Amino acid sequence: MVNRGAICPGGVTQLGACWANEEQFEDGSSGWNREPRLGLRFAGHQLRLKQAECMKLSAEAVIARSKITDYLLVHQARSDKSAFLALGGFLKDNPDVLIAELTRLRVEVEADQVGSNFFGYYYELVGILRGPVGVGLKVKTVWMTEHLSGLTKFITLIPIKILKS
Repeated sequence: MVNRGAICPGGVTQLGACWANEEQFEDGSSGWNREPRLGLRFAGHQLRLKQAECMKLSAEAVIARSKITDYLLVHQARSDKSAFLALGGFLKDNPDVLIAELTRLRVEVEADQVGSNFFGYYYELVGILRGPVGVGLKVKTVWMTEHLSGLTKFITLIPIKILKS
């Protein structure tokens, strides 16, 4: 595989998949001359879709307590998540329960790399948080591994669905 300016191994990351810039096949031909199964045309070239590999995030990943206590569990005028989390029993007076569930999710669920920018690589994990009241909350969590420090940190949580207990 020839890798030109790739953001992730095998190509440029877009929406959870790697777009291979060029791929060498066993017969010596490149991916440019083949009919792709999945792909898109970019600058006159057909790009082949290659699935990004799933991976576990670092055991040293950090969840900033202030992100939980000052943002996720506090009512916000825009993009409020506290009401959704309260349905599962995650409240401002018990932030450690949410931190523990986010940590469990990070340990148990594989992450998909979904992008990169100047600051680092972005990953998503989709899973179910089990709150103290027994209601499951399906969520997407976003994490970033910083280029400079190598530190992986929790960025945000996106509500998906309330599950019946």
